[in-house]
This record gives sequence, structure tokens and C-alpha cells, in this order.
Amino acid sequence: MTDAPPVIFLCDATPEIGLGHVSRCVALAEAFQEQGKRSLFHGKLEAGAADLIQQAGFAYEAIDSTLGECDRPALVRALVAHQPCALVVDSYAVDSHDVSILGTAGVPVVVIDDFARLDRYDCTAVLNFGVAATQLPYRGSAKRWLLGLEYLLVRRALRTARQKRVPAKGALRHVLVCIGGSDRQNLTLRVARMLRASNYEGALHVVVGASYEDLDGLRRVLREGDRVDVQLPSLAAAMCDADLCICGGGLTKYEAAYLGLPCAVVSQNEDQATETVQFAADGLAFDLGLGESVSDEELVERLEHVFRDEVGRRRVREAGLRAFPNDPTANAATALATLL
Repeated sequence: MTDAPPVIFLCDATPEIGLGHVSRCVALAEAFQEQGKRSLFHGKLEAGAADLIQQAGFAYEAIDSTLGECDRPALVRALVAHQPCALVVDSYAVDSHDVSILGTAGVPVVVIDDFARLDRYDCTAVLNFGVAATQLPYRGSAKRWLLGLEYLLVRRALRTARQKRVPAKGALRHVLVCIGGSDRQNLTLRVARMLRASNYEGALHVVVGASYEDLDGLRRVLREGDRVDVQLPSLAAAMCDADLCICGGGLTKYEAAYLGLPCAVVSQNEDQATETVQFAADGLAFDLGLGESVSDEELVERLEHVFRDEVGRRRVREAGLRAFPNDPTANAATALATLL
């Protein structure tokens, strides 16, 4: 595999962007690795992204600018020098014209997408595992459209954990708070403070990204027996230990639902909030609202409802296990392998 032409992943991670794009690309790279394919990551890799990629065992090339800021022809020349077998693009900064330019590298181009923002998708394949992916108005000449939950990209450790996790019954004893790799609104502290001012007596496990700036404030509101971790290589173990996950509206809600871990979602932006409404309507999570809009009183009331609703939590868990196949990441890698 060492001498095989690589799949090159183009993605960025910064304190503003977060780690979601890189994390799901690492998940796909792991599935490609199981097929004997080599991967190389290329992009602006801050906020702990380089460590995440390295810990997963993949090579990377970090650049000083995001994909939206770099010289496209120079980027193509740099990529072609590696003689890749495919390019996988996962960035909100890339537009239809950029996808066409990347196509001049002469290899298949796969776009990982969320919201069908581009005018056209003239590439080899489009992958969108979002809950509403099949309802989006996609246009373009892509040869393959991989749309829906059956193509969810989750890390290898989580795929393994799904087979082993034993769901908790009864009262909540262990709550995981993981808003995301980027938390510019400091929703982590807000949620933790509310939980520690409530009647909840169980343990809190709080996970934050490498760019989180208020660790001292967070530690002050926690109790003895609570735990804070910064930049875990994987959330699999933390999720397996938890009875409930309170998370942001990005990739983590999908990971929790896939694992059968009930989750309550406080969204960080409008796109997340819109998607989470559909996610909750499909029974896959509790929707706590948009962080910047929901008041403290509303957030407390919604959290207390989740804590009281044991039957609802069981239904959310069961809905997640039904909605996703056992190995959706392998589904995606296998479907793409026929095109690469």
C-alpha cells in the first residue's frame, strides 16, 4: 500500500471552522485503508486537526491558507505531483468553478457536501449523509450521488463500539457534553453551568476542542467526580460510557444517533438548527434550539424535559439504531471505490 497512488483529502480545520470536515474525512480514509488505499490530507490544519490526522495514522501537508484563500492552479500542480488516484473535497469555501479546476488534475473528484450550496456539481461523485440529503435540489453531471444516512461517515472506533455498547436503563448517571471542536459562543460553559445548578446529581464528562478558551471558567462550575478532556482522538469511549449526550448541531449528533446514544442538540448556527429540526422530527434527537436565540429559561426547561423523559430517550435510541446500517462508512467507501 505504501507505493499505491493516494486518495488526497482537501479539507480545512481552524478555530472558526471546527474539526467536523477533517473528522469525517478521516473516517472515510479509515474505510479506504481497509480496502488497501493510501490517503494524504492537504489543507489548513489548525485547532488540533494535524494531531487528529497523525493519531489516525495518516500523512498530511499543512498549508498557511484555507482552500478558499489559496491559488487554485498552484494547488492543482501541488496535488498532481503526488499522482493521486482521487481527490476528495470537503470545504464550504469551494465553489462550482473550483470543483471544475480540480477536475483538471485528471483524476476523479468527490465532493462531500451538506446543503447543496453549489450552483452545479460537475464531478465524479457527491456524498451527503445528511438526514435531508435526498430532498435537496442538486444539479450537475456527477456520475454518482451518495445521499442519505446509509453513507454516514463515522470513525472506525465508533463502528466497533456500536457492536459492544450496552444502553443504560433508568435514571441518568453519566452525561457527556460535547458541543464541538469549535465553540465560539461558549455553549459548553453555559450548558455545564445549568446542569450543575439543576437537580442532576450524576457525573458530567465535558469534552472541548483544542481551541477552547475558557477551561478555567469551565472547571470552576464542575463538581468533584466530573471530568474535562481537551481534544480526544475519538469520542467512541466517551460515548460508550454516557447515558445522554448534549452536543452541537454538527457531526456529533449523527455519531450519537448511530451509536444509539440519546442526544440533545443545541445548534451553533442557522444551518445546523434547520437540519436539527428535521433530525428531531425523525425521532433521532431532542432539539434544544439555536444557542444564540434560546433563552436560559427555555434551555433549562428543555433540558429538564429530556432528563425526565425516560421513554422518549429510549425511543430516540431505538430510532437511531434503526436509521443507520451497521457500517455506513464502508458503504460509502465501497460505492466510491467503483469510481476511483
